[in-house]
Amino acid sequence: LSQGRVTTAEQLGLSSLESASAAKVADEYAAMQRQKNQIEAQLASKPPEHATADGRVLDSLNQRAQNHIKMGDFQSAVKISNKVLNREPDNVAALYTRAAAENLMGNYEHAVEDATAALYRDPRHQQALDTRAQALLHLKRYQESIRDADASIALNDKNAYAYMNRAKAKEHIGDIAGMIADYKAAARLSPQFSDELRDIARRYGI
Repeated sequence: LSQGRVTTAEQLGLSSLESASAAKVADEYAAMQRQKNQIEAQLASKPPEHATADGRVLDSLNQRAQNHIKMGDFQSAVKISNKVLNREPDNVAALYTRAAAENLMGNYEHAVEDATAALYRDPRHQQALDTRAQALLHLKRYQESIRDADASIALNDKNAYAYMNRAKAKEHIGDIAGMIADYKAAARLSPQFSDELRDIARRYGI
């Protein structure tokens, strides 16, 4: 995706309906960029898994897959992760990377499956928890998303993305007080969420 020049609805001659649609597209793009930024940060935090010669080959493939995610080429990330998993089905890094790519492509069921497989092998894999929480949120499985966010926060209470995932899930189940607290925590930990907190404050009059 590429960002174009920001122009007012009046300059473009848009109707109010078209203007609202354009705003929705812009919001969706911003949300996807934040999600992509989160995954890039997660990928950067994971150390190589192997020390053997064959393991180094797999690590190299995993790194290539992760680089494709950073470039927005999610299909290539999936293909390379498949190569790793064909050789080593229990490779946690490949399972997580494929889950992240599937999540970014909107294939949420596949993302949940791969993140679950990664967590089966490494229950403390925080990035897999965050990815599954996001995918479950999109699938409207809000209580499960909250449980994953809780687990992620238990591992690292400075993880802004986990608070944001939980805030959005809590909004859907009507836990407004919990939602507001989590939005505030996310914005305090990461300034990129400040706009979302202001939007929530405006919508709920807080």
